[in-house]
Amino acid sequence: MLISFITTIKICKNYEWLLESLMFYVKNIDYYCKKYLIEYEILICEQIDKKNICRINDKCNFTGYNVSIIELNQNYDNPFNFNLIEAYGKNECLKYAIGEYTCMTSSDILFSENFFMFIKNNLQKEKFYRFATYEIPRYNFDINTQITEILTYCEKHNNKRLANGGCFVANPNACQLAQKSGDIMLLDTESFKKIKGWPETECFVHMDYATCIVATNNFKAIVPDKNICVYTFTQKNRESNTENRYVKIGNNTYSLENYQFMRAISYRDKLVSN
Repeated sequence: MLISFITTIKICKNYEWLLESLMFYVKNIDYYCKKYLIEYEILICEQIDKKNICRINDKCNFTGYNVSIIELNQNYDNPFNFNLIEAYGKNECLKYAIGEYTCMTSSDILFSENFFMFIKNNLQKEKFYRFATYEIPRYNFDINTQITEILTYCEKHNNKRLANGGCFVANPNACQLAQKSGDIMLLDTESFKKIKGWPETECFVHMDYATCIVATNNFKAIVPDKNICVYTFTQKNRESNTENRYVKIGNNTYSLENYQFMRAISYRDKLVSN
């Protein structure tokens, strides 16, 4: 069984730390997929426009890993001038995915060993999987630090925080399932293509919520135990995409955050994302 891991990334000012995160991401997947004899591919969409301060292949060495870099020139509509809109990059990778299952992720997460043990034996077609995400204070690991050492740090940290508790209430709705859903969603590839991936809109945030709405309109959601999880580190220098920004529609003015949320909930009755 082949698993396609998909993420999208762009290295621009204040996001240089993503290069290190991306290397750990690749090493994490490679190490445990080899340990548990899981075939994998990693598809990374690198989005490109004038804001790039460097290119991934100039800084990262993926020799020996099953990684493909897919370039996407940012010619899509971007009226709010976000650094990138993730949906376009993830959907671009989805076109090339050949895995039986696709794991849509952010590029700054690490998967627990239990996650790989779970996907080895338990995945089912037409089931929409969400997993626990724990947020942990950032630690400055050396790029040569072993993946097992980093995961031990994550597992044993006394201050890790469950970032998507809504997934673990009884019968969670799409909004609860969407907490931190941009970090990881998993579905068989044919089904992901059936719902047409992520909504391609002018919005940066809450489109993961829209994807959860569309996915749960089509498929049963599965949330494994909390120990089958991923980890993410707190982000110190991440700039807000919505702070003090507003959108006027007719006679009404909305914060950009609320506008994007309204765009997301407009998918309540839809069976496809695009």
